[in-house]
Amino acid sequence: MHLLRILLQRILRWTQRSTTALWLIAAVCYLGVVTTNSLKSAVASRQQITDLETKLTNLESERDRLKALLVYYQSDSFKEKELRRVALLHRPEEKVYALPESSVGKQQAAHQALAAAQAARDPRRNLPNWEQWWRYIQGK
Repeated sequence: MHLLRILLQRILRWTQRSTTALWLIAAVCYLGVVTTNSLKSAVASRQQITDLETKLTNLESERDRLKALLVYYQSDSFKEKELRRVALLHRPEEKVYALPESSVGKQQAAHQALAAAQAARDPRRNLPNWEQWWRYIQGK
């Protein structure tokens, strides 16, 4: 601490004797501030460029995906699928059979409905996992 005080006193005496040194210190400080500001703006500009490049890449991939969808939607196979699905149309030589819903599908739907009803009745099932473990460890 004492050494720093001595150093500052010598610098002060040197600047008092020479106005050139004072101008030199002022110029160095000014250049430091200008350089710092320009570096900050360069970093901000680079970040903005990176963000815009990422956005451009995402938009290009979205454009390519939409072009592929457009080609698919203009195809005959899509038109035929949609006519079959929406208008229930079929080809003249084609026979369409309506099959009953499988019993496995009915069982799964019933099981899911039962599980949902049990979850609604049991308030412990709606708790977060960590809280369920905490209650289990405590024996509640």
